[in-house]
Amino acid sequence: LAGILRLVVGHHVTFFINSLAHMWGSRPYSDENSARDNWFLAIITYGEGYHNFHHQFQNDYRNGIRWWQYDINKWFIRSCSWLGLAKNLKRTSDFKIQRARLAMVFKRAQAKIDGSNDNPRWRELFETEYAQFRSTIAEWQQLQMERVQHSRQKLADAIDQSTLTVRYRELERELKRELKMQRKRVTMLTAQYYG
Repeated sequence: LAGILRLVVGHHVTFFINSLAHMWGSRPYSDENSARDNWFLAIITYGEGYHNFHHQFQNDYRNGIRWWQYDINKWFIRSCSWLGLAKNLKRTSDFKIQRARLAMVFKRAQAKIDGSNDNPRWRELFETEYAQFRSTIAEWQQLQMERVQHSRQKLADAIDQSTLTVRYRELERELKRELKMQRKRVTMLTAQYYG
């Protein structure tokens, strides 16, 4: 009976990832699929409960990206890399993660504003914030395209890669700070609007 119970529990915990992790929880990174993040499911599925992150950023070896998020698999893989058993671990940049989170904040705020006929000033404030967000993303994408084009050329004499990479990283850090601040402003505006 103990062996059968072990198999039943093991199989059900594995199946929870593709059943309950698509039904319960939040969708902070994307609502284009049914995957959700749920801390309780993360505990019983060894970290796989942060399923919305996994679906949005599939190349990342982590599921729980915060230090306090329970993800045994992340810790195991990271430990293996320290021991030399794993290498080239892929991580999604903080900028891309913040961009996805802020896009969802704007999407939810837009849905709330569209559902009400209240103060047009709020709509204008949100539209201004959203235009600034789109401008920031467009600037980042343009710089990303420049970086790709320059790396394809492979002409070290014509292009100084180190200057371009430094410029890219500086702008990415600056944009990441701006996205965090903008997310806070939008959250405060939403709280004031509904508070």
